[in-house]
Amino acid sequence: MSVNNEKYNKTGSNSYDELKNLLVNLRVPLTKTKEQAWIDFECRLKTKGKTAKTRSLNYLPYAIAAGIAFLISIYTLFYNNGETEIWCKPGKIVTITLPDGSEAVLNAASTLNYNKRNWNKNRCLHLEGEAFFHVKKGSRFEVVTSMGKIVVLGTAFNVFARDNKLEVYCETGKVAVESKNKVFLGPGMKAQTSKNSNVRVVETDQKHECTWQQGEFWFNNAPLADVIAEMERQFDVIIKYNDLNNRFYTGYFNRRSLKEALNIVFDPMQLKYKIENKTIQITN
Repeated sequence: MSVNNEKYNKTGSNSYDELKNLLVNLRVPLTKTKEQAWIDFECRLKTKGKTAKTRSLNYLPYAIAAGIAFLISIYTLFYNNGETEIWCKPGKIVTITLPDGSEAVLNAASTLNYNKRNWNKNRCLHLEGEAFFHVKKGSRFEVVTSMGKIVVLGTAFNVFARDNKLEVYCETGKVAVESKNKVFLGPGMKAQTSKNSNVRVVETDQKHECTWQQGEFWFNNAPLADVIAEMERQFDVIIKYNDLNNRFYTGYFNRRSLKEALNIVFDPMQLKYKIENKTIQITN
């Protein structure tokens, strides 16, 4: 936190020194919230003001500003200590390397959170969206989602966690999927669950299971709304439609061209569309 010494000295004798001592002696315990720390800081200012009312009035605005900056820096230090968040924007696919050398490939509009400082002791991360993991062998590795968690030691697997639906595909090694119940997956096996439902093992087309990493998205009798949602993420667009709840799609699209993808999906279904900037209107 930088302080303008000259500016403070102009407001009255010893104003700067008193403010400096006040901030130096301020402590923010780990158990306190930002709000509690701020109340404590205000109380200290009021106590100080009883013995030096005139001078405190002169530098109070600067004290408040400096105090806010100080508390923000403390919040960053203690409350975000080692926390790392990776956000993959719509229209993008990114690969990140975790502290132990494991890799995660994030699909569009996905978020990954983990603690970098404690990673060697606790290989645990939180996922919202979809990601493919190549895990280095070692201690327990956990992927936590809102609908369950995936536990491995060293393997390669895909996790899809969106809209109250969880899908886990094991490419190599062995994976445990835990929610209301627990199932184990070997290579080529897939599990599904939804909110408040048991995890179940389902059939899958291994050939097309993780091709999203190469920009290809395959569907087997999937609700058309799910296909549209994936297109929105991949092309960073908004697709508007009415009454498509009973329509299902089997096939694929790729992310090379928006128009090509729209034609591949909607032409066989005899659906027309109109593009206006980044908004697409679907008509029957």
